[in-house]
Amino acid sequence: MLIEQQRLKDGQLFRLGQPKEGVSALEHLVTCELAFGGRFAKIEPNELVIETRVLDCKDTTSYSGDESELLTLFRLAIFFNYIVSLRRAEEFHLSNYPDVELTLPIVTVLGCSETHPLLLALLFAGKVFDHAEIEAAQKLNLNDMVSAIELKLEDPQLCIADLV
Repeated sequence: MLIEQQRLKDGQLFRLGQPKEGVSALEHLVTCELAFGGRFAKIEPNELVIETRVLDCKDTTSYSGDESELLTLFRLAIFFNYIVSLRRAEEFHLSNYPDVELTLPIVTVLGCSETHPLLLALLFAGKVFDHAEIEAAQKLNLNDMVSAIELKLEDPQLCIADLV
């Protein structure tokens, strides 16, 4: 997977380095982009582009690669945009993404109205839909939740509540 970052500041474009070594793409997307108010500018199975405004700068980060490499990030992007659109009463059509399995019970989204959209999207991207697991996961800080989701993706039988 290729991660490219650039910053637009005072009309000048600067290329930024790669994320720190040892930081997964999921962790980078969640903690460095979405946690700072990033918004998806492009969502495609083999490329995601997110724009984040930081003070007077506009950072743009592109994640590109094989569809299988990007699947979790792609699911996260779709779920995040969908949950945000539901909460803002905007339209976002899951039918625009027919090539990916998106089991998203709206009842679960509406039943978790107190859960931050980023956390809920991260859990859904990790295929965590159970209310008890969602409730338990909310006790984790953001970095620990990312790690828990990465573990869950490696071992689907793992219960998030057991990690708390």
